[in-house]
Amino acid sequence: MLTDPDILRTALPGCQKFESTGDGNYAITMLVGIGPVKGTYTGKVRLADANPLDSYTLEVEARGTAGFMSGKGRFTLAPSEDDPSQTEVHYTGDAQVGGPVAGVGQRLVKAGAGLIIGQFFRSMDKKVAGE
Repeated sequence: MLTDPDILRTALPGCQKFESTGDGNYAITMLVGIGPVKGTYTGKVRLADANPLDSYTLEVEARGTAGFMSGKGRFTLAPSEDDPSQTEVHYTGDAQVGGPVAGVGQRLVKAGAGLIIGQFFRSMDKKVAGE
């Protein structure tokens, strides 16, 4: 599910377009707001370093009227220690922003990124549960 473009499109907050351009690359359009700065971003997502059922990296680059953003997220999957029939997803990532969106302050950008990531994982939880 973490690599299915249709699921990613519906799970990513504000995602309006997530279309394959081949070889693990996708064209995206997202509406993102951090504090008072909101904007539509267009760019690309790339699924990289894929080791099916173990890990992959999601790389994002996008630009819009509110600035630019780029980042990487590393997803690692492992059987749950409590219940080996369950899968735990571990995530690490970093992002950079520039332009007007960077002017809202680092703390607000970090909080906004945390909200977006949280919404993504809550949406994925619902999809896994069949909701």
